[in-house]
Amino acid sequence: MLLFVDESGQDHGAMPCEVLAGVAISQGNLWNLVKAVRSAEREHFGDYLRNLRVTELKAKKLLKRKRFRSAEKEMDIPDEELPGLAHSALIKGMRAKEAGAPQSGVTARELTGYSRSVLRFVDAVLDIAAGFDVKVIASVVDANAAKSERDILTKDVVYLFERYFYMLKDCCQAPD
Repeated sequence: MLLFVDESGQDHGAMPCEVLAGVAISQGNLWNLVKAVRSAEREHFGDYLRNLRVTELKAKKLLKRKRFRSAEKEMDIPDEELPGLAHSALIKGMRAKEAGAPQSGVTARELTGYSRSVLRFVDAVLDIAAGFDVKVIASVVDANAAKSERDILTKDVVYLFERYFYMLKDCCQAPD
């Protein structure tokens, strides 16, 4: 069982807690999961996101309030048009960024199509993860919690590994 770990709120900014999360998947399922997510990228955005200069997917960026508001706009867009509109919006944004232009020229229809594609993509990725029996574990620690001055694991890491241990014990224990 492989564990991929990431953190949130570690910048000691506005977040009241530090979150350390892990996504666990069996080694045999990993490549098929990656292929399924990549296929969902093409299905929802018309291309792989890396080709559109989207290097890292962050929930904070994908699931902003404005994304939901934009997706909910009263606009009749057939489902089959969404990937093309999303692709067009991403291309225009990429070109504007490369040119240093303040405006990308993305139309309201493209923005709404992109927003709807993003929400559908996120939903698809969650379904894909569930289909490959992905497990999520996390530890949440107060951002103001005392830090150890010794060279040992911090509380959030210890809590996460403890949860990982029990998850492995539950899911991977040999039958009696």
